Amino acid sequence: MSIPKKQDTNFSVEIRTRSKTGQIFKLQSSTDSVSLHLTEKGVDFVYSNSTNSMRDPLAVKFNDGQWHTVILRESSGKLFAEFDSSPLLPLLAPFSLTKFVVDKNARLLFGKGPNMTSFKGCLQNVLIDDLPQLSFLPKEVFGGGFKTTRHFVPISFENIRNDGCKSREFADFCRLKGEKNAPSCVHGGCRNIWNGFLCQCDEGWTGAHCEIDVNECLEFPCANNGTCINTAGGFKCECAEFHLGNTCEVVGVCATHPCVHGTCFQHSATEFKCECEKGFQGKNCEEQIDYCKDEPCKNGATCQKLIGGFNCLCIAGFTGETCLTDIDDCVPGACANGGRCIDRVNGFECNCNSTGYVGAQCTEDVDECSLQLISNYCINGLCQNSPGKYNCQCEEGFIGPKCNMINPCLPDILNRTLHNCVHGICRDPVVVTLPSGREVAQHSCECFTGFTGPQCTHEIQKHYAIAFGYILGPVAAILIVLWPLFPVHPRTNRESDADVHDGSPKIAVAAVKQAPPRTPDLKLKIRSAPFPPKRQQTDSKPIAVGTTWAFAVHPVDET
Repeated sequence: MSIPKKQDTNFSVEIRTRSKTGQIFKLQSSTDSVSLHLTEKGVDFVYSNSTNSMRDPLAVKFNDGQWHTVILRESSGKLFAEFDSSPLLPLLAPFSLTKFVVDKNARLLFGKGPNMTSFKGCLQNVLIDDLPQLSFLPKEVFGGGFKTTRHFVPISFENIRNDGCKSREFADFCRLKGEKNAPSCVHGGCRNIWNGFLCQCDEGWTGAHCEIDVNECLEFPCANNGTCINTAGGFKCECAEFHLGNTCEVVGVCATHPCVHGTCFQHSATEFKCECEKGFQGKNCEEQIDYCKDEPCKNGATCQKLIGGFNCLCIAGFTGETCLTDIDDCVPGACANGGRCIDRVNGFECNCNSTGYVGAQCTEDVDECSLQLISNYCINGLCQNSPGKYNCQCEEGFIGPKCNMINPCLPDILNRTLHNCVHGICRDPVVVTLPSGREVAQHSCECFTGFTGPQCTHEIQKHYAIAFGYILGPVAAILIVLWPLFPVHPRTNRESDADVHDGSPKIAVAAVKQAPPRTPDLKLKIRSAPFPPKRQQTDSKPIAVGTTWAFAVHPVDET
């Protein structure tokens, strides 16, 4: 039988429930579906097809335990919802009720579905357009009155009671222990319902048998940026710094950063302690420590306050952390020409004494020969100035750097000298300064031959010796020259016998008219030599010497 054509197609149902969540019904066609769900905030119409799905939330609540009417109405190809005669609410779902009622594969589901829990409550007066009212009785109860009329046929029932939601005796399924279909509530308790049982799950568990752990972290239970960690049957929160409580709902005092310059350590929600940074003090580390209070900077330095310390601004001439060190300004070469450098504060002073220079750095030559100083320098001489010194060109008869001492080696106008060289010549006169500071003239003596000693007072003892060869040679030469001049008489035996050698040398010489000049008396020492053996006496007579024969010999030092 065909359905009369009209402008609107309706689906209505009356419902009574106190459930906060769960699926109420679902209209399933061959190509798409639309379903109504209870939520914490109201109801959602959910549309889905083979490619996508959409959710249309409505802020309508009817889980107060009273009867309410829900109507879906299709008008001009658009779907609307109506709750208890309220104004029509347009829906986003492009579901067609007109096509649904003629679809041979259409299905109408009440309660739970795949991956979807059911609401708990009562249904009545389920109407689809002008079709007969739907019954929740088994098929055999219907009778044969609908064979000629399009109608929905019940397929399956679960936890359905057709008693107008009135109680009736039923079996105690929760006590069926050890039997094949005995209930098993893993994390919950068992409650008997009509024609079955219901598991009342412990907190944190869900599922028909309370076997599924609820992931509470999907609801973001941890406040203040806490991290949620799901556990078996519950969850725990790892709180951000300075937050307390099971869900990090308590904000500790350290979260307000009370420590101005330090680290906050929280003991409870209201108790804390500050560990101050270097340079700060106080309960909240709000006070900067004044390290200049004790005047650490010395020698007139200025103390500069710093965070965690101080800095000394030294005056010129000082250095160091507290300006205790005097800077040594006597760098090499500060004083020229051998001047002695004396360190001062932020400077130096040069002592130019005995350098021949003056000035701040001993660079100005002193003119010792100036009129103001010449009388004290060159007393008996001409002063000649030179860089750093002077020279005195002494007058004759004076010596010394200042020409103030008489030259002991030169005679005065009376031909007198001051030196004490007895047998020698005065040499190298010089002026020396004694340890007492007195100046004296000193000299050395160059002794004559034969004398020695500091003043040439000691006579040298010399030994003269004449080598026999020095005498014999000249005598032999003279005899050879003069031999022809002397008459030689043959010696008789008597003369030979009379000529007895007494061991002394004898020399026969001819008379000389005049003897050579007399030489100074000399002590002669003749080297001894072996004499020839003694001869027999002959008759020869000695040669008569008419005059004295003298000869000179040269002194020879004994060796």
